[in-house]
Amino acid sequence: TLQIAKKYCRRAEITFWSKTSEFFFLVGESHRFPTFLGQTVSLFGWPRAFGVSTRGLQFPLVAETLGEGSRGASNSAVLDNVIIEITHGTLLIVKIGWAI
Repeated sequence: TLQIAKKYCRRAEITFWSKTSEFFFLVGESHRFPTFLGQTVSLFGWPRAFGVSTRGLQFPLVAETLGEGSRGASNSAVLDNVIIEITHGTLLIVKIGWAI
């Protein structure tokens, strides 16, 4: 299902929800999305994302290259919005938990 979603993520915003998580793709440029303090946010290159920089996470990334299962996993939100910039490629974002 994720492979099919990636195929169309440049044309439409596609989000998946489970009981505990939200999954979506980001492609190029700058993106802002809501989080809550302490929310787990993981970033995975799908298959690679270049020039990835973040704001609003406990462990910020600066111009990183991310692949599948990389150092973007299991970060934590420190603000109520996270900003992610990507120069090239596709990221799979996984947000765990819901605000009450």
